[in-house]
Amino acid sequence: MAINDINISRSIIDEYYAFTSEILDCDVAIVGGGPAGLTAGYYTASKGLRTVIFESRLSPGGGMWGGGMLFNQIVFQKEAGDILNELGIEYRENEKGYLVAPSYRAVASLILKADKAGAKILNGITTEDVMVRENRVCGVVINWTPVVNLGMHVDPLTVGAKVVIDATGHDARVVNTWLDKSGSSLPIDDRMRIKTASMWAEKGEELVVEYTDFVTPGLIAAGMSVSSLWQTPRMGPIFGGMLLSGRKAACLAEDYIKNNFK
Repeated sequence: MAINDINISRSIIDEYYAFTSEILDCDVAIVGGGPAGLTAGYYTASKGLRTVIFESRLSPGGGMWGGGMLFNQIVFQKEAGDILNELGIEYRENEKGYLVAPSYRAVASLILKADKAGAKILNGITTEDVMVRENRVCGVVINWTPVVNLGMHVDPLTVGAKVVIDATGHDARVVNTWLDKSGSSLPIDDRMRIKTASMWAEKGEELVVEYTDFVTPGLIAAGMSVSSLWQTPRMGPIFGGMLLSGRKAACLAEDYIKNNFK
């Protein structure tokens, strides 16, 4: 067949329009396509929830690509083994009892499984703001990442969602935006007395899952956003907690939607 330059452009524009128009009013909007966000997207989409993942970079995967200090092997604890099996991430158990996989294999499997489950992944998009109605987060305000980084005056677009999951990592961008705009603060209880940013992988992995929860109706913090918000101990180059947090966030989102949108 003859290659036509204009038809190439038309194909891209037509397909992207069809791809994005389906997610303008979704069930779950996940901001951040790292391990927690991709895992959450897989599980929510698997439950039949219309799911979109917004990733600000060109490449989803977050911090998994680099492993530990650019040694591209990913370590998981055994507790994440059932998720690895479900996601089709091939690994081996080493003599220390850890589950290990190449970073590129883990990321590729995560992206593919989330996509195959039905989650839409949009890269190069930054969330600028949240939509709030009647004290409930009900969507996100998005723009192209280069537009945001260059400070260009280009108005954003909005996407409605029954639940928003902040999986933006250390920035906790969505929750912090909501805190700034609402004048709210995070609830502090006795559990927070352990908070520290120092390295303690075991406690960090435990708490990032424990604190994965709603911060306000319609908005869940997951993955490293949780660690950043609560200043839990650093967990370093181990990633089981990210997968477990993503799965928990998906379960919370599913229950919330079932109970509030009948």
